[in-house]
Amino acid sequence: MEFPWADRGGMEGIFFLCALVGGGLFLVHLFRCAAGGGHKGAGFFSLPVLTAFFTIFGVAGLALSRRRGVAVPDAVVPAAFAGLAVLWPIRRIFQAAAWLEPIGEPEAGFFVGRSGYACRTIPEDGTGRVLMPANGRQWEFEALSLEGDAIETGEPVRAVYAAGMRLIVRKADAP
Repeated sequence: MEFPWADRGGMEGIFFLCALVGGGLFLVHLFRCAAGGGHKGAGFFSLPVLTAFFTIFGVAGLALSRRRGVAVPDAVVPAAFAGLAVLWPIRRIFQAAAWLEPIGEPEAGFFVGRSGYACRTIPEDGTGRVLMPANGRQWEFEALSLEGDAIETGEPVRAVYAAGMRLIVRKADAP
């Protein structure tokens, strides 16, 4: 049995392997995301971006050398530019996709510094409930008043500290 790249020598073999490895890494990343792995950053050296570069570099190099009749060494620079041309758009696409991922059940500390409102009165020296918005949803937490004064239902609050799954809040200016 002969390997598909056996007849490709030198740079053409490298183009083929880049396309093959890049496409393979893309499939690995796709299955990882489908299994709930998600996107862990989209910097210039992240898996999706490197996958895009190597895939496009390999495919463009093969296309130029095989279909267009460009000499293999002369195909390296245009193939590299084609690979580089996809880096920024792919990075932006995966950054945008990261916003679509659910954040799951956020911990109370996620909301420190954010504003919400009391959905159940927080009595003096007691606990009440607050609603904190994030990613288009309202998250309800048990809350204590920082100053120890009562906060009525509907009043705006700002989370100051988190203690376990409780928020320590203070009255905030109305938005």
